[in-house]
Amino acid sequence: MVLRQSAAVHGGRLRIGKHRGRLVEDLAATRDGRSYLLWLLSQDWLDPHSQFEIEQHLDVDQPDGTDDAPDDGDDGPSAATAFPFVVWRWANGMRATYADDPFALSVVEDGAARLRDLCSEVTGRPWPGGAEDAA
Repeated sequence: MVLRQSAAVHGGRLRIGKHRGRLVEDLAATRDGRSYLLWLLSQDWLDPHSQFEIEQHLDVDQPDGTDDAPDDGDDGPSAATAFPFVVWRWANGMRATYADDPFALSVVEDGAARLRDLCSEVTGRPWPGGAEDAA
C-alpha cells in the first residue's frame, strides 16, 4: 500500500524526508540535493503541486501550454522530468554491474554521455547540474 502525501513541499521548503525543512532552491543547487529531488519526482505518491515546484527549481521544461501549476488530478512526473533520473539510475546500475570490467565500464560511460547529450539536444537545455555530475 502506498500512502499519498499531502504537500511534500510548502512555502518552498520540503516537509518530508531526510531534507525536511530545507529550501528546494538550495537543494537544487547541489549535486546530492538534485539527486534527491529527482528521486522525489520519481515517487508516485508525490503531490502535483510539489512536483511542479521541484521541476521549476530543477529548471525542467514544461510542455507548451502547461507553465501553470498542474491540477490535482495530475498523476506523476512527466517523461521530461523523469528522463534525467532514468539515465542516472541506468548509469549507476550499469556501473555497479560492470565495475570489474574496465572495457565494459568505458562503454557504459560513453553510453551515459550520449544519453545526456541526446536529452540536452532534444530539450534544448543543458543537463541538470552539468554533464560531469549527473549520470
